[in-house]
Amino acid sequence: MSLLENELPGDNGVYSKVTLNFFPIDAVIDWKRCGIIANFISDYFRLHFDNEDAPHFSLSTIINEVIENVNRYSYEKNREARLTVSHLGDYIVIETVHTASKEQAKRLNQTMKKLGISNIETLFFSQVESAIDNELTESGLGLISLKKDYDAVVSANISPTTDEEVYSVGIQIKIDTRKLLPMHA
Repeated sequence: MSLLENELPGDNGVYSKVTLNFFPIDAVIDWKRCGIIANFISDYFRLHFDNEDAPHFSLSTIINEVIENVNRYSYEKNREARLTVSHLGDYIVIETVHTASKEQAKRLNQTMKKLGISNIETLFFSQVESAIDNELTESGLGLISLKKDYDAVVSANISPTTDEEVYSVGIQIKIDTRKLLPMHA
């Protein structure tokens, strides 16, 4: 069962699955850890792609972006977060669970709405302009880029905890494995 309890139609079982529990503070202290984790997990799945480099590098890039987002947007950096990556034949599914502040949850909810209704190219360039014009320290391009570059299906489950300032955030990213190949062969 997925973290977000979404059914994945047409999938015929999990071929491989890796789950990692980690503390975001570890990567905030040394950001290289994001790449180390991403490379390890993409190496683990390499055999599903006949040891080809292109899908491995694409998957590593995607996982790195997801881990950086968890680390950057976790409200409680010393509270355990979870990353699960599953190979489901035609799809790779990446799921994360972590905490977020009320403001972070609000921004994520706004991003999710934009992802659902906007032309992705227009949204991408609009977000770049907004980040420049407003001198933002965070571009907000992570999930937008995954949708733009890999046609990812992104969903989120955002819910308040017993502390009204802290939210539980689950994010699921589903990518067709063919999108990991150069020029989406």
